[in-house]
Amino acid sequence: MGLNTNHLLACLESSPKISEIVNFNALLPVRNKDEVVIPPPAFYFLPFYIDQKQSWSNAWESFDKLGQFSDWKKPIIQYHSGMIKKNYFDLTENIYEKKEKSAVKNKIEKYETAISIVSDFIPNIETTVNLEEFDEIEEELKYKMFDLHNLQELVFEEFAELRADKAHVQSQLVIANEALSELEKIMSLQKKQMMK
Repeated sequence: MGLNTNHLLACLESSPKISEIVNFNALLPVRNKDEVVIPPPAFYFLPFYIDQKQSWSNAWESFDKLGQFSDWKKPIIQYHSGMIKKNYFDLTENIYEKKEKSAVKNKIEKYETAISIVSDFIPNIETTVNLEEFDEIEEELKYKMFDLHNLQELVFEEFAELRADKAHVQSQLVIANEALSELEKIMSLQKKQMMK
């Protein structure tokens, strides 16, 4: 079963409120994104959860549905065991913010470079057509379109006539072949009668 996006969004929206109530200060990197967020309440309760069926053979098997975050086990274990504190996550958040700013800055630089290249190599095009000339061009194009439309109608009529002629010739050919076949039968019978 796939990850329910609506459920994840609801959990992420309620996470800051719940984390504030229980003083849960962890931040985790979202999978496939350069951002850290407060994880859902499930991550606060991880040390208190023991799956009686799975925990004996594989301690992490019970938590396989928590994959919306990348590399979450180590920081959560260290946070719950007291090895890292809130300031660690504050620094992590600063790092991710700097990464995001750097990524945005790089994109802006790429766009500026692209715009610079385009403006250097594409000549300035100035329109020399005024409104009166534009109206004349438009009128001329209307006449050309009208002429093309009339020509198209003539071509369609000629095509229809040719198809009708083809159908007539094909039917005449069928009749002629049938008549020829009948004549051959009659000739064959007459030859047999003459030989007797």
